[in-house]
Amino acid sequence: MKGTGSSGEERTEGGAAAWFARPWAPAAAVFLLALAVRCLFLVQWAQLPYIDAFRADAWVHDKWALEILENGLIRRTAFYQSPFYPYFLALFYKVFGHHPQAVFWLQAAADSAGCALIMSAARRCFGGRAGLLAGIAAALYRPFIFSTGLLTKETFVVFGTALFAWLALRADERGLRKDFFFCGVAAGWTVLSRSNMLLLAPAALFWFRLRRGPGKSARGFLTGAALPLLFGVLLPILPVTAHNYIASRDLVLVNYTGGFTFFIGNNPESDGTANFPAGISSDPLLEESQSAGLARRACGRKLKPSEVSRYWLRRGLGFIAAHPVKWLELTALRFWFFWSWYEIPDNYDL
Repeated sequence: MKGTGSSGEERTEGGAAAWFARPWAPAAAVFLLALAVRCLFLVQWAQLPYIDAFRADAWVHDKWALEILENGLIRRTAFYQSPFYPYFLALFYKVFGHHPQAVFWLQAAADSAGCALIMSAARRCFGGRAGLLAGIAAALYRPFIFSTGLLTKETFVVFGTALFAWLALRADERGLRKDFFFCGVAAGWTVLSRSNMLLLAPAALFWFRLRRGPGKSARGFLTGAALPLLFGVLLPILPVTAHNYIASRDLVLVNYTGGFTFFIGNNPESDGTANFPAGISSDPLLEESQSAGLARRACGRKLKPSEVSRYWLRRGLGFIAAHPVKWLELTALRFWFFWSWYEIPDNYDL
């Protein structure tokens, strides 16, 4: 009897090991768990009035998508906000009609795929059990679930970042040019939703170089990894840069909200949250015109979009230089908010 029990335990352990050894099996399990949770949420969400009450960015994204369908692809000026999501919505509306709630189901699928990618990336780094735990944690993480029911870009930011991480690990493992290229494409595409994701590219290149060690030739790394990755990054970004130049005759890589966003977090009135300075509304449409208007009045002349961004960036850097202790306190406070259990609301309160 004792031998039978031992044999049963060995078979159980062997079966678990075989299951973990199949990369698709735990990824599929995480995807299905995440999708089930998100579908349940959307069914419940549809019974509440909030699903149609678009606020802040969600309202702007819907309005902007309809304007694209009515007025064409070229905006009157360079992009102020990140352009991917409104253009994605415009394409969805063009094909399926103006049905914002239908977008949520697509976002649920994309977010579930992102959870599977998070699991797969963690699996490559730390093993099967750690990967499965990471995937389950992502599948049950409330902010991820909640974002699928909003007309906001966060679902695709998470998906794009997870895809980039997974592709970076695969590129490091296989060392193929096409893997570095697709890794760059994922980074460049994510930049169209969040411009600060552009830092992913140099960080990845630094990591790839460290992984290869000092013995590898610099020329081989340049042609085999760096150039394919950088070309991949630029491929999704260049059409947006071309749009901005056509619209404003100004060199704006993706959008020009970066300087003002930096100032929001680095000014005498900052409190570690998205607290807007006096004289500028948090309404996304008014924010663009008011921040540009204040910059023009301060400089005494008409400014290009890139000059508006640089004005606010200089203001933020000036605050840091004049009040370094205050800035360090703000940085520590933001670090605390990042790790706190409470999700500070932006568009919607969890």
